[in-house]
Amino acid sequence: RSKENKELTLLFAFPGFNKEDIDITTMGNLLKVTGEREKTQRSNEINIYHFNKDITYKVRLCDEYINGEYSCVFENGELKVVIKAKDNSRVITID
Repeated sequence: RSKENKELTLLFAFPGFNKEDIDITTMGNLLKVTGEREKTQRSNEINIYHFNKDITYKVRLCDEYINGEYSCVFENGELKVVIKAKDNSRVITID
């Protein structure tokens, strides 16, 4: 029986964000990727506007990716998450 090295590649857009602004968490089969930052905009050095810019992505993963091996790269406003599948299958012997 041959084992395939399956992997899942996910791309998330975070324009104007830094990697320090991004959190990646898992809970059960849910992968949650959140970017939070406060943006400041100046106008004539008199008025300063602050507003939050948040982005959240949620992805439901199938069983083989839940406990897989993750690698993440953030470049040019894009987060690339690659998950290598973990073989959760097992052989059960009959007594």
